[in-house]
Amino acid sequence: MGTSWLALARQRLKRIADGIEFGGSAVLSTVHAADLECFQRYTPGVFEFLAVCESVLSYAGIDAPTGIHVYLYVTSPGADGEGLDDWVTQLKTAWMNAANYPSGELVCAAVTFDAYETMLQEPSAALLRAHLICYFPAE
Repeated sequence: MGTSWLALARQRLKRIADGIEFGGSAVLSTVHAADLECFQRYTPGVFEFLAVCESVLSYAGIDAPTGIHVYLYVTSPGADGEGLDDWVTQLKTAWMNAANYPSGELVCAAVTFDAYETMLQEPSAALLRAHLICYFPAE
């Protein structure tokens, strides 16, 4: 495990997700690794998986945040996304709560997410993926 503030932030996002009893999580390198890990873990029925992945660093001297990309996979009956909505809301609230970060660690300042993608359509449910970006202040 890395020791930079960015590596610590990635691990912290995973630990916070684990603390709210999320189905499973991992720190991985890219969305491609996340998709592969998701399908290796996937079983029909209730399924949740979160991958904390790549980072986008701001340029030195620019007052811009640094983003950490997170991919959330959840099965949802009828592909309506309601289950995914609930997880996104819960994760966003937990990740932005300063009480979840030890003193000295940067706190997530904002979380955004893109439209959900259907990864797999089963007769009883769809496996959906949400792409979230957790923004941290530039160091």
